[in-house]
Amino acid sequence: MTPIRFDIPLTPDQDTGRQWLETELSQAVYQQSEGLFARIQRFFMDWLESFDGSVAGTAWSFAGLLALGLLIIGFAYFRMRGKRLITRAEKTGSIGVDQDISADEYLNLAREAAAKGSWHDAAVAQFRALVKSAEERVIISVDPSRTALEAANTLRQDSPELEAPVTAAAHTFDAVVYGHDDATRRDYDTVVAGYKAAQEAFETRRKERVNAS
Repeated sequence: MTPIRFDIPLTPDQDTGRQWLETELSQAVYQQSEGLFARIQRFFMDWLESFDGSVAGTAWSFAGLLALGLLIIGFAYFRMRGKRLITRAEKTGSIGVDQDISADEYLNLAREAAAKGSWHDAAVAQFRALVKSAEERVIISVDPSRTALEAANTLRQDSPELEAPVTAAAHTFDAVVYGHDDATRRDYDTVVAGYKAAQEAFETRRKERVNAS
């Protein structure tokens, strides 16, 4: 890493400190999958090591380091806080079930995506298959604005045993679609488990209604 030049004041104002941070983190070496705090930590430690003993030993340089360190922490905090707020707001989004696509078609789409390792598409299609199958069985009404958690809450009212598996599937759907999480095989498996539990519950309720009649 190329040391930062110190022919500018070591007690920067907020704009100067922010510019240093943004310029440093924009370098290609930082464009990897590591988290924001890990990048900042590495940048700050490398920067400290770039000082020689004569500079680092002065109170003036220490004050500059402290000021920039606080600025870095504040910058990271507001970046991450903003991301959490956006994610929380976006989780109010609907499931997006297409009424022209059947539950079986959604299920086939999920399996095809899973075979390719496209876990995002697989998890999304699998959850939509779950909801569409409930609509086709008239267990829940058709509602284009319904969210994943609303669907889960409605289903558990009819079948309380679905609370854990279907709620987990709903949270996974929200995380994948609206939380910008990178989907994994585990996410897909969670939604598949919710789907299978729902199908078993739907069949149990069907048999109960047949026997009752």
